[in-house]
Amino acid sequence: QQPTTMTHTRSFFVPRDTIMASKCVAVLLVSSLLVVVCRGEEGGLVNKVVNTALDLTSQLAKFTVSVTLENIGDEPAAHVLYLVDPLLVGNLAYISAESEGNTLEMVEHVTPGSRENHVMQIGLLKALLPGATRKLKVVSVFSHAVQPHPEQISQSEKQLVQFTASGAFYLSPYLTVTQTLTVTLPAGTSIESFTRIKPVAADGSQVVYGPYANVKPYTSGSPRHLTLHYENNSPFLTITNLDRLIEVSHWGNIAVEEVIQVQHTGAVLKGSFSRYDYQRIANSGQSSVKSYKSLLPAASTDVYYRDEIGNISTSHMRVDEDAVEIELRPRFPLFGGWQTKYMIGYNVPGYEYLWHDSSHFVLQMRVVDHIFDEQVVDHMTLRIILPEGAQNIVFKAPYPMDNEKRAVHHTYLDTVGRPVVIINKNNLVELHIADFELSYDFELYLLLQEPLLVVTALLILFLTVIVCVRLDFSIAEDKVELSRQQAAVLLDNIRTQQDKRMLVAAQCDTVIAKYKSSKDQKKFRASGRDSQSRYTEATTNISNLQKELGGVDPESVAKVVELQKKATELWAVLHSLLQLTEQVMGETMKKEAYIDQERKAQDKRQRINEEIEAIVRGLY
Repeated sequence: QQPTTMTHTRSFFVPRDTIMASKCVAVLLVSSLLVVVCRGEEGGLVNKVVNTALDLTSQLAKFTVSVTLENIGDEPAAHVLYLVDPLLVGNLAYISAESEGNTLEMVEHVTPGSRENHVMQIGLLKALLPGATRKLKVVSVFSHAVQPHPEQISQSEKQLVQFTASGAFYLSPYLTVTQTLTVTLPAGTSIESFTRIKPVAADGSQVVYGPYANVKPYTSGSPRHLTLHYENNSPFLTITNLDRLIEVSHWGNIAVEEVIQVQHTGAVLKGSFSRYDYQRIANSGQSSVKSYKSLLPAASTDVYYRDEIGNISTSHMRVDEDAVEIELRPRFPLFGGWQTKYMIGYNVPGYEYLWHDSSHFVLQMRVVDHIFDEQVVDHMTLRIILPEGAQNIVFKAPYPMDNEKRAVHHTYLDTVGRPVVIINKNNLVELHIADFELSYDFELYLLLQEPLLVVTALLILFLTVIVCVRLDFSIAEDKVELSRQQAAVLLDNIRTQQDKRMLVAAQCDTVIAKYKSSKDQKKFRASGRDSQSRYTEATTNISNLQKELGGVDPESVAKVVELQKKATELWAVLHSLLQLTEQVMGETMKKEAYIDQERKAQDKRQRINEEIEAIVRGLY
């Protein structure tokens, strides 16, 4: 309503003809104003029939608006303006328009000086001629518009939610002749309350507003907002962060891996969780989520599902003709406020998604997979790793993206790194499951780069081994150190031969003792000759080592010479003991004389052994 303005004027006489003329002008002005109002504020378009369907059966609010437009103006209309509910514009996730089976282009419309910033301009494929009508359908999806109310519930309580919009009327810049709004709620739900804007009727899970006639432009319906408070136990799952990785290989495989963080955004669980009640009582935790189904491409192979702990075995996979269905069951049921994070990956053959003409390649894959029904993705990062050497990269999205940038990824057998296309998008829903196109140029001869790198590395390795084996890279020899080492080896061998001689000397006592007991002279003489032979062999070996030692350690040669002298004396004593034993056993010597001479020989032997031990200790 226009404010009333008070004016003060003076009275004066006006002729009758002038008064009649003024009334005619006023009537014409009012008539013109009524025509403008009836035709709307934008061109000559009128919403002849509007049927709005609002689906609130899940966590999403889905509007499907069917409009029959009529051009009552004098000029063709090339576009139509569509207003997004100002209360829900911040929750808008998806919007599209179509007419006669054809998708129409939508762009944000900004009117200079206008307070409205939520107007979409829909371009018509063919201009709407004056007097003609055309049907138009607009689909819009809003995320996080259905909020839990109350925000916290116990395990045994049902979940109540609330939805609020500007009003029950179709908000439009054009006159709406007749319209209805049909709200669909979950089956079997209980409606706590809803805004009543007559005429309105509630029947089971549906609330029908209207029909309303001759609704003026920019009219929402009433001073009050449209609010519905009802029961909704459907899964309120939100993917708070999705990191999707696609790695392309020209060797015939495309690897896909997703790191998904899921949160239950319904009413937060109040109090503690009882596993016993959850399993025993049927309606315990009605709004919780035990499992959900994801759909992967039909050609998916090598599917894995794991988290930070390891592989999650509580999953089932079924291969259908058009998709691979995998039932994902988290390690625990998800209640309001609870969240989980996991990783899922698979491989697909490259020939189904990658096409090429000579050196020009085109990759066509989904921006996002079907993770669960009525999905909401708050933030998604899509990374596409292309083969090393890819150039002239062009990314074509099925809908506008929030951000696009480039990076480089380094992995095995890379030289300059692989190009990476990084795409960011917020607020995605199931209708965003569409294919992108990524085109790039790649020379086919670059496929030989990695095999050649492997062959070259092996060749360098073999050549290095050959060079190291055949060439001497040692530093100039230290003659003193080398002589010392050679002398140490020779002295060690001399000590070894000396140990053999001492062993033969000890065995002579055994030979004498056996002869005294067996009186076998023939065997005794054979054993004596064997002992002498081994003793002489060790002595000869020491003499040979002595000659070598003279060239590297002259100081030790004198000790070895003295050792050889004492060894000769020792064998002389041993030989005399053998002869004395043979004589006394042959009864050519008296026993008393044998005992006396044997004692003298043993004393001499003991003295020589001590001298030999002293010389050997000096050889260390």
